[in-house]
Amino acid sequence: MRLAFSVSTFLNPDILLMDEWLWVSDATFVQRAQERMDEMVQQTRILVIATHAEYLIQQMCNKAAYLRRGELVFFGPVEEAFALYRHEAVLAA
Repeated sequence: MRLAFSVSTFLNPDILLMDEWLWVSDATFVQRAQERMDEMVQQTRILVIATHAEYLIQQMCNKAAYLRRGELVFFGPVEEAFALYRHEAVLAA
């Protein structure tokens, strides 16, 4: 995984696609990976993150897409997306 991460972060893309898998490893690697990802995010024009980590979305994004069963339900401000998600979670409980 470390080699794949090194190769994948070598370039500075205009569009960066990330998945949660990057955060699965030992603490030292995760810290270095986080620092490198922060650098890449600052240099990229568009960042797309596939995650359920609310803290990560709130920290890195200004818009969010809320999907239900693969269909787009909402796209817009992060807080509005989470408000809708929480509302639907309460209704489903």
